[in-house]
Amino acid sequence: MKRIYSTKEERLAARRARRKDSKGLSKFDYKWKWIDKKEGECWEWLGQKWRSGYGYVRFRVDGIIKHTPAHRYLYVVHKGEFDLSLNVLHACDNRGCVNPDHLFLGTQKDNMQDMVAKGRHVKRGKKGMK
Repeated sequence: MKRIYSTKEERLAARRARRKDSKGLSKFDYKWKWIDKKEGECWEWLGQKWRSGYGYVRFRVDGIIKHTPAHRYLYVVHKGEFDLSLNVLHACDNRGCVNPDHLFLGTQKDNMQDMVAKGRHVKRGKKGMK
């Protein structure tokens, strides 16, 4: 949830405090401060999230700011590179989870079959039918 500050000074002070906290950390260690790790449970992403609920990581490549989903980033960190045509799926169905033990690779078809098997799809009837 985005914090709303009452004054510009308050917002700038909070920004300075966040920057001070992150100094001296490597880029990888800096990312770890955005994870709420609980043994055997979901690791909740505490950083920025898209409206969909998925967390994301910002980084700079050749002067251009890029965004990647946090769960894909952590999958690569823990399990290594993979074919980018594959999706990183959540076994726990928690969009904010980045626990590598809860993540697995699959195609879009696998993702849709998993959704139907777990009852997360929306059943829609035909128009005009009651």
